[in-house]
Amino acid sequence: EPRPQYQFALFEGRDPRGLNLAYLYKTASAQGSGFPRLSDVRVQPIGADATWEGPGPLYLRAPLALDATVHLGDGSVAPLSAVLVGMDGRADSEGPSPEVEGVRFRRQRQAEFLAGYVNQRQNQSVDGIKPPLLVLGDFDNFAFSDGYVDTVNVVAGTPGNDMATSVPDGQDWVQPDLIQADSLIEPQRRYSSLDQGNAQSTRHALLSEEFVLASEQLRVQRARINADFPAILHDDASTPARAASSDPLRIAWVPRRRADLSLQVDADGAASVALGERLRYRAWLRNNGPEAANAVGVAFASATPDGDLEVTPPSSDWTCAAPAVSDNATTVTCTAASLPINAGYPFQIASATYAGMVGLSIPLAASASAQSYDPTPGDSRAVGSLWVTPPPERPGAGGAPTP
Repeated sequence: EPRPQYQFALFEGRDPRGLNLAYLYKTASAQGSGFPRLSDVRVQPIGADATWEGPGPLYLRAPLALDATVHLGDGSVAPLSAVLVGMDGRADSEGPSPEVEGVRFRRQRQAEFLAGYVNQRQNQSVDGIKPPLLVLGDFDNFAFSDGYVDTVNVVAGTPGNDMATSVPDGQDWVQPDLIQADSLIEPQRRYSSLDQGNAQSTRHALLSEEFVLASEQLRVQRARINADFPAILHDDASTPARAASSDPLRIAWVPRRRADLSLQVDADGAASVALGERLRYRAWLRNNGPEAANAVGVAFASATPDGDLEVTPPSSDWTCAAPAVSDNATTVTCTAASLPINAGYPFQIASATYAGMVGLSIPLAASASAQSYDPTPGDSRAVGSLWVTPPPERPGAGGAPTP
């Protein structure tokens, strides 16, 4: 783009080499939306003053947490939370000296501190919605244990056995586990640098479960502009190749529209019906937003054994399939292309009664789903019940003769 209008957010750490962590983000308008690509950007260091049992602070380069709103070209928005990582170097943790052992424990404590923060952050709901979380940066560790410290898997919530590393690291700090982004690409492409001809990856991205669920498209790539080129080009000012030792990691992410669907099922009228009458329910479907839902489906299931389940949709915008019978139950599914926000949609459902239902509460189960993302899916399922009573006695039946 001619003018991406990049801005940066940097936190100056304590690294004696002068290395710091920073975000570079775009503020130019997202095409077609009229809003900046990223807004409401908030960046803060995590654990800048944290300590450990050894000398000095825990972090020379404290992780940087970012929270922002992403604006898409169609006018929709999505929240984004990220944590940028810069662990102490792995090279300083190899060897038998006491100083080296201290570096290993420090790297382990860095990973544990970060894992605790990540676990709290990914499970912290705002208005019942958890944020999609991305943890990325220089872990200076492989995707597996190197026998000394396993920083990646400690932060991901998949630590190995204590006996597999020189420091105890078997405690699981993260639930649910994070997902290694490299697992989404072919194994032969999972490297970021070359060391004496050996392909390796020490810079990683970890995705929260919410990040993956809230993604309509998710693609992981490594731009091959450094690692595969000859090292002699590193100091050649005439070419951009080999400007760094590692290839950058690119995550292309298209969030799903967010639409909170809720469903309620109640009796349509009296709470009980007599044998021979029809069970009548009313289901209310609502989209609580913040965006319109697309490709919406609602399924109704009844204990009716012979397919006698009648569903009347709210309007002609809905299409209901023929009843399907399986295992003495009947299901009807209704679909619509979209569902606007802040409106209720009533369905009327009716089914037959049978002698075996007398004296029982007969449930109708309903569930709603959509191609859009429902951040609180628990309220998109509901069950309503009706009691079936014996039929009313006819005048003169079973009693004294009628004169």
